[in-house]
Amino acid sequence: MLPESYWRIASSSKRIVVGFVVALVLLTNPWLSAFAAEPDGARWTQWRGPSMDGSVAEGNPPIRWSETENIRFKIAIPGLGSGTPIVWGDTMYLLTAIPSDPGGETGQELEDWQRNGREIFSGETYVQSERKQRFTLMALDRQTGATRFAKTLIEAQPHEGIHPTNSWASASPVTDGERIYCFFGSQGLFATTMQGDVVWSVDLGDMTTRKGWGEGSTPAIHGDAIVVNWDHEGESFLAVLDKRSGNERWRVARDEVTTWFTPIIVEQGGRAQVITTGANRVRAYDLETGDIVWHGPGLTLNAIPTPIERDGKLYVTSGFRGEAMYAVDLARAVGDIEEAGAILWSYPNDTPYVASPLLYGDTLYYFKGLKGILTALDVRNGEPVFGPVRVPDLAMVYASPVGVAGRIYAPGREGNTVVFRHGDEFEVLAVNALDDVFDASPIVLGDDLYLRGREFLYRIAEAERPEWREAAASGSREPGFPETWFGHWRGRLAIHDPSGSVQYAPMEMHIGPEVGDDRVRWTIVYGEGERRQERPYELVTVDATAQRYEVDEKNSIRIPSRFIGGNLLGRFEVGGSWIVSRYRVDRDRLTFELIVGSNEGTRTGGEEAVPVVLGFPVNAYHQAVLDRVDG
Repeated sequence: MLPESYWRIASSSKRIVVGFVVALVLLTNPWLSAFAAEPDGARWTQWRGPSMDGSVAEGNPPIRWSETENIRFKIAIPGLGSGTPIVWGDTMYLLTAIPSDPGGETGQELEDWQRNGREIFSGETYVQSERKQRFTLMALDRQTGATRFAKTLIEAQPHEGIHPTNSWASASPVTDGERIYCFFGSQGLFATTMQGDVVWSVDLGDMTTRKGWGEGSTPAIHGDAIVVNWDHEGESFLAVLDKRSGNERWRVARDEVTTWFTPIIVEQGGRAQVITTGANRVRAYDLETGDIVWHGPGLTLNAIPTPIERDGKLYVTSGFRGEAMYAVDLARAVGDIEEAGAILWSYPNDTPYVASPLLYGDTLYYFKGLKGILTALDVRNGEPVFGPVRVPDLAMVYASPVGVAGRIYAPGREGNTVVFRHGDEFEVLAVNALDDVFDASPIVLGDDLYLRGREFLYRIAEAERPEWREAAASGSREPGFPETWFGHWRGRLAIHDPSGSVQYAPMEMHIGPEVGDDRVRWTIVYGEGERRQERPYELVTVDATAQRYEVDEKNSIRIPSRFIGGNLLGRFEVGGSWIVSRYRVDRDRLTFELIVGSNEGTRTGGEEAVPVVLGFPVNAYHQAVLDRVDG
C-alpha cells in the first residue's frame, strides 16, 4: 500500500513489514502529500486535458459501448451547453445556459436571413435570442453523476442569437484546484470557489460575432494570470487579469475578426508566452507585458482549432474556406518568424474547421473541415503517416479527439464515436452509437470515458462481473462471512489530523468471492495511475458462530476482528501506536474508519477508591466512504 521505504517500522527490537491497516498510521508522511495536491488522483483542469493536446498518458477505457452496454450513468443536463466539462478529484464541473423567463427585444439588428428563418445549416435556422438564460455552473459526482450543486452565476437575456450548432455556454470552465473560472463571454468572467460561490466577476463588454453566430473561446490560466481572447467584429483585444482579484493587468488591441480558438500559454527562454491564432496573423505575446514576441502568417477565416505545443514545437491550423497548417520552432521564434527561419514545415491540406487536432506520440491526427476524413501527420517532418481516409460512420465532427492506450476516440455529431488504432495504418476497432449529438470533447480518467452530448452526460466504463451475486444465487456458500459484503467498492479515503487539515486518496476494496473453505478475498487499493497500490489479502473465518475473523496480510501478520452490531471491529498495537478499525456495510455503501493514537499516555487517578486511568492521545482519524460499483 505504501512504498517499501514507508512500510517498515520498528516494533520492539525487530523490524516488521506493516500491511494494510498498520501502514495507515504513516499516511501523514510525504508520500501522501501528493494526494493532497491531487485530490482523488483525478485531474482534467482544462478542455483539452492535462497536456492541452488531447493525449492521455494513462487509462484504459472501453473500446465498445452502446445505450445498453458499459454505461455506468446517463444523466440529463438542464439547458444547453457545448463546453467540455472539467474534473477536480471526485467532482466534475460544467457550464450550461438554462432558459428562464420570457425576454424582450435584444437590440440586435437582425439581417433578413436571421429574421425570416432561412436554413443555414443542415436544415436548421438561425436561433434568435428571445428568452432570458440562467448562466449556470454545475458540479456533479463523477462516479454517480449525482448533482452536487447548480449555481446560477448571472441571469440575463443574450444580446445576440447563435448558430444552430452553438450554445450560450460553449466555453469550458478551467480550474487551479482553488477556484473555478467560468467564462460566458458577453455575460462576464466569473471566479468561484470549488463550492460555486462567486469570488469576483468582470464584465468585458458585448461581443458582435460574425453573422451573430455566438461565442465560444475558453480562457487560459498560468500562475496567477488568466488570459481572455476577445476577437469579434468590433474592437478585438487580448486581456490578462489577475486571477486572484479579477483586476486587469494589461490589454492589447488585435487586428482580427471573430475567432473561437482558445489561447495557450507556453514557457520559452524563461518567459511565458500567450499563443494566439487568427485570420490575419499568428502571434505570441509576453505574458507579463503584453508585448508581441513574434508573429507569423495568418490562418483562415473563423479560426477555431486551438494551437498545440510540445517540447518547444508549436502546431497551428484552421480550415474554413481555405486550409492552413504549419509548425514553429519556438527557440528560433522572434519577430517575423518567416524571416527568422522558425517555420519548420507547412502542410496546408485537409485541415480542420472546428475540431482541434490530437497530438499523440509523434503523430498529429485531424479531420478535414467538418467531415469525417482523417489525416495522420508525422510532426517531426510534416509528412503524412496515412490519409486522408474516410472514417466509416463518422459524418460530421465538432468534438476534438483524444488518444489513450494506443487508441484514438473520435465522437461525431450524429451520435457515433469511432475508436481506431494509433499507428502507421488506419484500423477501426469499433463504432459505438449513442442517442445524442456530441460537440464537446471526450474526457478520459483512468478506465472511465466521459461524453457530454447536447442532452446527456455519459460515464462509460467496463461492466464488472458481479461474482458475489452469482455465488449468492447458486447457494454454494456455507454460512460464514456475510455475502452482502461481497463486491467491488470505490470511493476515497479522507485523512484528518489534529490541525484540522484533511488529505484525500482514492480507495477501492474488492471483497469476495471465496478462495478457500474459510477464506474470502480482501483486496485494498489506494491511488490511481502511477500511484496505484494494490494489496491482496484474505479474510479468514476463525469462528463463524462467534463472528470472529482475521485479516491475513500474508506476511505473517494477522489482524483479529469481530462482528458486533453489524460492525467489523478490530484493535491492535504496533510501533508505539494503537489502532482501532471499523467497517460497516449499509446496502450499497461501505464505510471504513480508523482511529490512531500513541501508546505514550498519561496516568491519572489511583487515590483511595479512584481507579487508575490511563489516557492515550488520538493523533489521526481516517474515514473512507465507498460505493458499490459492480451493479
